Amino acid sequence: MTRAKIILSPTVEVRAVCDCPDVDTEAVRLYAGNVMVATGNDRFELSVLLADDAYVRQLNRRYRGVDRTTNVLAFPQQDGSQTLPVPTAPLGDVVISVEKAARDSDRAGNTLLDELKKLVVHGILHLSGHDHRTGPQARKMRQLEESIIERTAKA
Repeated sequence: MTRAKIILSPTVEVRAVCDCPDVDTEAVRLYAGNVMVATGNDRFELSVLLADDAYVRQLNRRYRGVDRTTNVLAFPQQDGSQTLPVPTAPLGDVVISVEKAARDSDRAGNTLLDELKKLVVHGILHLSGHDHRTGPQARKMRQLEESIIERTAKA
């Protein structure tokens, strides 16, 4: 008798606390779900918060001691010791500055949605335990980002 593998869709919530009418929050939500599956985090919940520079700067100052805005912050809710997560275990929260993402996308010649997708991948990788503090870590994380973006390009 063969057991069928049950594939659960990850629970992803996207909320905007900024004036960002040009952002398709449903597209961000669907893409984040695809990234959760691609990174093996499909049994976790994810929260994505779209904010402005001031909001992200305040969080960055409060939680990291860095008094400037940044494009993405990740706040993990897992400590890495949980090997079999319950279906509703939160992976964490990703906070994205839409204003900074818009500036970065203009500079790079990308669409805002493409930049937001890149930041979703980056944030989820941070929640999964990846970092870029050293050169080797940065190279590994960059390769993972590119691989995931390539695999989820149609999403």
